This record gives sequence, C-alpha cells and structure tokens, in this order.
Amino acid sequence: MTLPRTAAEVLSRHVSLEIRCIDRVLLTFRQPRLQYGKGIHGFFCHHRGNRFASSALMLPMTERFTADIGHYIDSRGLDLVRFAKGQSKDQVAREYLARHDGGEQILFAGVAQEKTRVWRTRQRRDAVTGRPYPWLYQDQAMVNHWYFYGFDAGFGPFWIKFCGYFPFAGQIYLNGHEYAKQQCIRAGIGFTALDNAFGSADDPAAVQRICDQLTDQQIYRFAGKWLARLPHPFTAEDERADYRWHLSVQQIEFSTTMALDRPLNGRIFFEQLIRDNIDIGRPDKVNIVFGRAIRLRGKNPTPGSFRTQVITSGVCPYLYLFYKKTQVKQYLKEGRALRTETPSTSPATSRSAKS
Repeated sequence: MTLPRTAAEVLSRHVSLEIRCIDRVLLTFRQPRLQYGKGIHGFFCHHRGNRFASSALMLPMTERFTADIGHYIDSRGLDLVRFAKGQSKDQVAREYLARHDGGEQILFAGVAQEKTRVWRTRQRRDAVTGRPYPWLYQDQAMVNHWYFYGFDAGFGPFWIKFCGYFPFAGQIYLNGHEYAKQQCIRAGIGFTALDNAFGSADDPAAVQRICDQLTDQQIYRFAGKWLARLPHPFTAEDERADYRWHLSVQQIEFSTTMALDRPLNGRIFFEQLIRDNIDIGRPDKVNIVFGRAIRLRGKNPTPGSFRTQVITSGVCPYLYLFYKKTQVKQYLKEGRALRTETPSTSPATSRSAKS
C-alpha cells in the first residue's frame, strides 16, 4: 500500500468533495435610537409623554415582556429550560432536534442569567434650583436572557435570544450549511451530512451553487419573519413611531470543507504539515513565513499577532493561524473531512428587521 507523503499530495489526490460555504452567522438586533441617554429620554418623554426618563419606567415593560413570553410558551406547550451555569445549550438543542418531526416550529424556550449593560437611574440636583432630578447611566448587571430554539423550513436549526431588560437587544444564530441542506432536500439532491457540513453529494456543482446563492437579503427576511412571530417588548404604537429592530452582523464564518476518500489521509495531512514546518518553530507554535518585514520590537512594531498553533488533543489535531485580527482554523471534521474556517467580526450595515 502506498501512502501519500506530503500535505499537497493529500489535497491533490484524495479529496472527494470540496464545498465552500458561509457557516455560522451571528446577527445582533437592537433599537439604535435607544442606545444612548438622549434617545431614551426622547422615547419616554417625547414619544410616551412622561415627564422624566427613569429606569422605573423600564420595569413595567420588562414585566409585560416576561408575561408575554410566559403566555407564548404556555399557549404552545413549549418546554422552558432553565440553563444552569456551564450547561451546554447546544447539547440541549441537539436532544430536541433528535426528536424533531421536521416541521417548521419553535422547539423549546430557555432562560439564563447573563451579564449585560443596563440603564439605571440616580438622583442629581440642579445646580441653580437645588431640585433633584433622575439621571440615566449604564451599569453591569446579571439579568434574564430568553432563548427560543427553532427549526425553519428554509434555514434549518436556529436560535434567537432576547435580553429581558430594556432596551431588549438580542442575537440570532443560523448556519449556512444547514440552509444548504434544506435547499438540497427541496431540490431532491442526495447527500450525506456531517456536522454542519457535507460528506458527499450526488451533484456537487449544484450544492456549490446553492451555497453561493445565500444572500444577505435572504438572511434578513428570515430574521424578520421569526422576530415578527415571537413576543415583542415594544407596542404597535412604538413601531409606528419608527422604534423598530435593526439588524447587523456581529460575526460571520466562511468555510471550506474537503471530504477525504479515507479518514487516514486526514491524519497524514496534519502529521506531514507539522513535519514540513518543524524547522521554523515548535510544533505547538509554528511561525508563519510572511512576505513582508514583521517588526516585533522598537518604536513602530507591526500591529497584530503573527503566529500559528498546531494543537493535538487526543488524536484530533487543530491548526490555528493568527494574522492581525484574522484567525483561521483548520481541523478534521468527524475524522473524514478537512475543514478550514475563517471568522469575521466586521460589522455590516444595519438594516430594519422588517425590510
């Protein structure tokens, strides 16, 4: 038996399927006009007609939102999971997905205490009259965050999280590979699935076209659909005054998955990669050779990190590459596919969730 001897040989001769796709997507939704004190004053005083803007006015909103969530959960017979500290939310979600019948629905709800920045009120006195007045300021606090784990007919598994305290910002998580799987099922394209990846496909070119066709408009429509279905902390009158959710991308991950014809070839790839680079650094910190001068000391050092880490935990190697603010991770997925992931945290243009 002849084994491949170089990393390049593994990639050129033993890759049976290569798919490039958006992987994890984490969106943030918030009310942009309620992120600063003057905007909050405008909401409570000019819009809702109160004399002062105070955190005391936020409490009834929190209580009503909590009651609406409770009614939503009870009316649909959903389980409410109270996440304990250190508990894996993903593992709980996998257990519910394993019992899922395939229909579009919210699978369960969850709640967890998490730290966030909240608005509080302290008393100040007018320098001229000496009269007290409320003053808004931000502070750190542990508050309830509400999770809704669901399954979408077009995007597959997802979750949405609301902060339970004013101004109720939140996050939406989805996965581009899960979107591609649902589209393949609709189109009748046969495939074998790995964890958020493809192991094989009857029509690789068609799968790649599906991955390439995932656009920001589709993602925003998906987000707007589910935000409209879930409990809402703001009233219809608030929305008519243009207090609406705006979405932005907090993190997006791009990936390339190369399914290998034999699991052994994946291990050979990493072993040879370490062997080829052992002369320029230790196996756990191998320096990248850059085509530019890197100054680590002096008055004008090159900003950012420039290093590589090859980590082997048990029998599963990981390769991490750091360049300035970019991180690339390479590893074996389920021992059968070489996965390369590049996350990006650059914010995208904010959009209304109902656009």
